[in-house]
Amino acid sequence: MDEVNIPDESVAQFLNDLQTIKAEQSNVSVPRDDIATIDNLEQFVLKNSSEIINSSINMLKNMESVVQAVQGAEEMSAYSELVNASTNAIDTLNKILLQKKKNDALIEIKKMDVENKKELQSNDHAVKVMASREEILKMMLSAKMNQQDEINVTHSAWA
Repeated sequence: MDEVNIPDESVAQFLNDLQTIKAEQSNVSVPRDDIATIDNLEQFVLKNSSEIINSSINMLKNMESVVQAVQGAEEMSAYSELVNASTNAIDTLNKILLQKKKNDALIEIKKMDVENKKELQSNDHAVKVMASREEILKMMLSAKMNQQDEINVTHSAWA
């Protein structure tokens, strides 16, 4: 069997990295007072997702040197799965952000649509009222003309 010669510096760096990772893992605290409810669900998801992303990015930075030093299949697999999980978490947060922006835009469009409909209805109503006034004036004038004609006819009959 071939022996692999690993410099002492690499072994020391590897052991130091493992101790750092272990120390960081022991420092991770999980607050139990952050319980998701319907009222705070959005804040809960955003906060915890960002914490997961930050933790996984820190873990990626720590594991990078370990993976480079060891170059084992298991370490590479774990590192790639961590990269994949971090990418998916960031993608999920991005989708939430895009959906929120889309919803805000739809609400704004609906408000503008309602305002436009109100304005069109008020303009349409004003036109209908004006047309009604004009029609009333025409009817009054034609009625007066008819009365004038009747007066002239009856007046000429007496004469």
